[in-house]
Amino acid sequence: MLRVIAGRLGTQVDYLLEGRLPGLDRELALERARILLLRGRPRQALAALDEVTGADWPVSTDANLTRAQALKALGRDDEATSILAGERKTIRMHHDSHRFERWRVISNGETFSMGGKDPVRAADGHLRLADRAVRSGDSKAALEHYQSARALLEM
Repeated sequence: MLRVIAGRLGTQVDYLLEGRLPGLDRELALERARILLLRGRPRQALAALDEVTGADWPVSTDANLTRAQALKALGRDDEATSILAGERKTIRMHHDSHRFERWRVISNGETFSMGGKDPVRAADGHLRLADRAVRSGDSKAALEHYQSARALLEM
């Protein structure tokens, strides 16, 4: 019955039951994990990623890439390699060059930096991703990338 009501309201059952969307919670946990990792706290990043379960593409891939990066930082290369092997197939299937570049960098044990730590180049990269998201109808991703580009250009 709740599925029918949620469908007619244009929302998800979880929103009716809990008052929030689980997808947003997953994405927040993923971003928190990424920031923890960037701050050199891989154990805490892994703990934050425990909240990212049941996610679909691309959140699941982003979470797995972040998990692999945290595992590599902890010296658990075999586990990281196993995760990366599975994600390579998924990324190629979706023809996602940005995620493939992130995958390549993590696989090589390097630190990913959009634009090579140059804020203008990074902003240009976000603008390209935003434009692609607009063309594919993904308004949420477009907004995120436009906001990121603006923040970088305001530095």
